[in-house]
Amino acid sequence: MALERTGNEVVLTVSDNGRGFSPDAPRNPASHGLTGMRERASLLDGVIEIDSEPGRGTTVEMRLPARPLEGTP
Repeated sequence: MALERTGNEVVLTVSDNGRGFSPDAPRNPASHGLTGMRERASLLDGVIEIDSEPGRGTTVEMRLPARPLEGTP
């Protein structure tokens, strides 16, 4: 897991080496995990990118806009 500030963004990256999944596979209609994550990021004017593949693990990166640091023009 990494949390960084890069310019005018805050970037959170979470990775694992688990089972992974196919992003194109049908979703369980009762599950709102990925959709919920995307909606929450969108509410904060951010985006989420998900990179996963069966047997390879998953990386989730969320980018959110950041306010300027105090004392920075």
